[in-house]
Formats: sequence, C-alpha cells, structure tokens
Amino acid sequence: MLTNRRGGGAPGLLYACASVARLGDSDDSSRLEPLGSVVVSDDPRAHIFSRLHALAQLHRRVLAARYRRELRVNLGECQIISIVHALGKPSSKRICEVGGLDKAQVSRLVKRLTRQGLLVRAVHPKRRRTVSVALSARGRALARTLRAATLRLNRESLSTLPAAKRAIFSTIMSALTDRVRRMLHEQRHGTDRRRERSRIGASPPRRRSSPRRLRAHPFD
Repeated sequence: MLTNRRGGGAPGLLYACASVARLGDSDDSSRLEPLGSVVVSDDPRAHIFSRLHALAQLHRRVLAARYRRELRVNLGECQIISIVHALGKPSSKRICEVGGLDKAQVSRLVKRLTRQGLLVRAVHPKRRRTVSVALSARGRALARTLRAATLRLNRESLSTLPAAKRAIFSTIMSALTDRVRRMLHEQRHGTDRRRERSRIGASPPRRRSSPRRLRAHPFD
C-alpha cells in the first residue's frame, strides 16, 4: 500500500497478486477449493507465499465488490485515484511505474476519470510534452471515502484475530516484506554487476581493416 507524504495510506488494494496460487509442496487436489481463478489450500505444507497470494486475491475481490456497490467505481479507477492521491501530481509515466500498468490502460482510465470530473490534467510549465494529473475537489473527496471504506474492510477482515495475534501478524508481514525487498535489490544489483564485469572483461572490438582493392585483370 502506498503511503503519502501526509502519513496516510493510499486507499485501496493497489496491486493484484497472482491470479492463481501455486500448490507449493502439496499436490493433493482433493484438499483444494477452487474459487474462480483463485485456489485456496488448507494444507499447512502449501507454500506460504502462495497462500498469501490467494488471500490477497480474495481480499481484492471483496474490495472490488464493495467499491462497485457503495461507490460505483471499479478497481482500476480506484487504483489511479489512490496513486494520484499518494503522489500529488504524477505524470502518466509515473503512474505506470507505480501501478504496474501499461501506457494504454493508464491513458484510458485517466481520460475516463477526467470526463467524470475526478481528475484534472496540467501541462508541465517547462516540459510541454509532460502532462501531470491531480485530483479535483470531487476526486479528493472520493479518495477520502475510498480510504475510509478500505480501513473498514481491513478491520472487518482482521476482526477474527485478537489484538495480540494481529500485532504478531503485522510484525511477520513487515519482516517478510523487508526480506523480499532486499532479495529483489540484491538480485537487480547483482545483475548490474555481472553486466559491468562482462563489459569490462570483454576483449576490445577488432579494428576493421579497410577493404582490399581488387587488382586489375591483366587483360583489361
């Protein structure tokens, strides 16, 4: 979840996890309950991250249904509103980077939200080709409503756990998130270092010799 400069979390579940949870170490299909594109396993041997993916996807579906019923917006629109609310006045390119969306998808959603009066577009004063978007007054009001609806759903989802277990769960999730982020960072920088070593260790390109001039035929 994004966090804006004012310290509040951006509303909505911004990223969809895997649409299909892998079975991990369990291949006993009789213990799996298919729910659309989500596979939920009660087998404790199942891979923990697969179960987290399945949980996030189920939560996303509940969130989408609530947004449609209460606010008449879909998840894609909520995602754009959440990102803009968190970043202030991002460009379309920045929205693509943060949301993991393609350019065409962002363009379509931004145009729709602009027509609805929820977003306003502005051209950068120095870079005329750069267009940023910001929330209108209606958009800011909707962002606050989205955040409140998400917090209610989060509290409802976690109500099955006592306060002590919620604190433990939050600590575990933070530790796992930090660890996986470090792994991703190390993987990216390791790839960059390997590329650099490969570039430095490569032999210099061979100098191309000038084409040989053809000798004239003696009978010409």
